[in-house]
Amino acid sequence: MRKAIFAFVLGLCTLVAGLAGTHSAARADGVKPARLVVDAETGKVLVADRANLPWYPASLTKLMTAYITFSEVAAGRLSLSDTIAVSAEAAAQPPTKFGFRTGQKITVEQALTAMLVSSANDAAYALAERIGGSASGFVDRMNATAQGLGMIGTAFRNPNGLPDNAQMTTARDMAVLALALIHTFPDRYSMFGLRQVTIGNRSQPTVNSLLGAYPGADGMKTGFTCGSGYNMVGSAIHGGQRLVAVVLGAHDRGQRMVLMRSLFDSGFKGGETVPNTTLNIAMVPAGLETAAPPTVLKGSDCAASDDIDAENTDAAPAHLPGWGVIFGSFPDPNVARQAIGASQLKLKGGVSGGRPAVVKRQFEGVTRYAALLVGLSSNDAGEACRMMWHRAQYCLALNPTVLNDPHALWR
Repeated sequence: MRKAIFAFVLGLCTLVAGLAGTHSAARADGVKPARLVVDAETGKVLVADRANLPWYPASLTKLMTAYITFSEVAAGRLSLSDTIAVSAEAAAQPPTKFGFRTGQKITVEQALTAMLVSSANDAAYALAERIGGSASGFVDRMNATAQGLGMIGTAFRNPNGLPDNAQMTTARDMAVLALALIHTFPDRYSMFGLRQVTIGNRSQPTVNSLLGAYPGADGMKTGFTCGSGYNMVGSAIHGGQRLVAVVLGAHDRGQRMVLMRSLFDSGFKGGETVPNTTLNIAMVPAGLETAAPPTVLKGSDCAASDDIDAENTDAAPAHLPGWGVIFGSFPDPNVARQAIGASQLKLKGGVSGGRPAVVKRQFEGVTRYAALLVGLSSNDAGEACRMMWHRAQYCLALNPTVLNDPHALWR
């Protein structure tokens, strides 16, 4: 287990820009996403492109928060059944969050599942305070742990991935962390593949669209901020072989999914040519790229124009009927309507009924307009997403409770 992780770290010592392959599509702002896929058992690098590019981790940060929490449980210093009193600071974390109230008592397990399934920032912060005594104390632990794992291109500043220009990582480092989670805590890995989290009377679906969209995919984590673009660490098994893939900086959910599928497809076929290296781990810093990460993702959900008149958009009804499916969230309601129309054409003949709905939502301070079909049966909602996944398109089925929960995350 440790040998596999160490071999992987050594194998990535001198990965630099353009090391293997130049096929990854560029974003609209000309920034090409970083991508990497490795064999989880041997640590062999199968595909690598810009694997050491500094990047904002966004909610991939929560993988480290989970790693430290699992470590505390394994050491006997913490139990999954231990309770956490949610502080005012934790409850005040901006969306995405589960919606815990100040003073609410939750268990460590509930906080973990909310953080990993729905990417809840309040849950991550609550765990950090419980384990570190304070968020800053936990961040110190995060950085020490990253250093111990050999994540030499990573610096953490908060436990949940909210924007901070000093919070950095690389695709290579995220793969190191993913391997450590898989090999060190195999008994906890199933948490990364849960499709829904329910705490009390509130349920939220997973934000991980890879689950169910790629054969054998069974976890791990997505991330998004306007600075990072669309990130993902994913794992899939085929023929007894497990691969870990990383994408950092995709332009949108669709491109992120296309890149992930391509990485897995290529990896399971043997990958691309990656030079072998026997360099010592001490030489890793020589392989880091010096380019700064982009500051704002252009031409995406973050590029909402200032002249959008929310009063002229489709108002969300008091109650959305039946099951719904979401095809994406967009900066302009007209673009959301166009996305619904394009999706309906793709579903023609396979799904009957349903009515379009554009719903205004807020995410990390950004206004988005969710493109939905509502009034569907559970079977039609499931079939709609199966058809869209087959086309490598984003789709998430929402049950009536989640559809009408103002705190639920649609992403």
